[in-house]
Amino acid sequence: MPVRQLISMRFASLLGGAGLIAFAGCSSTAATTVPVTHPTMIEVSPEDFLGNVPCSDGGPGLKRYVATLIDTHQTFGGIGGEGGEGGADSAAGADSAGGVDAGQVPAAGGAPDRFQLPSSGPTPCLAAVGFGFVVTARHYHVKIDGYDTDDLAPRASGARQMVSPAPTEAEPVTPLIAPRWTAHCDRAVAVDLTIVRADHCTPFSAAP
Repeated sequence: MPVRQLISMRFASLLGGAGLIAFAGCSSTAATTVPVTHPTMIEVSPEDFLGNVPCSDGGPGLKRYVATLIDTHQTFGGIGGEGGEGGADSAAGADSAGGVDAGQVPAAGGAPDRFQLPSSGPTPCLAAVGFGFVVTARHYHVKIDGYDTDDLAPRASGARQMVSPAPTEAEPVTPLIAPRWTAHCDRAVAVDLTIVRADHCTPFSAAP
């Protein structure tokens, strides 16, 4: 075979291989980027408020806790201004008198100074709690009640008070179960599409 013809065949073969590689490169599908979005939430985690109280399944210690979110926007940086009348201590005690039905607490001028959201259910001592239905840029306060028993249930859906799971013939009216420890977390500000952790927390102390 003449040298010139051999060179031409090799050149044509190289061109054909390059064409297949180019075709393969063009036909490959690029990976689709899936955006990850987070809900707008306030989260509270036991490690921020347990303090010296042990988390225990069988022995003495914390078994369950109930977290309650309170909108304090008008007290902290909202209509009432930063550090306005009431403050964290008032927000923490907003539901002490009215319990579950505390709801809105009137401030000067008739506007609600704080608003209590539904409480979490009895939560295992190592699990975090997240609150949805929060409003971006508003300030929130979290009340935590700790219990040394698993034998409890909310008094009503979203209630902060706990009772025994079911009445008995001996006790037809279920009494309230008092928390063993209490704590609170201050000034969590909701951020759009972000899970904000309420980490300005006091450690558990003995309940009054």
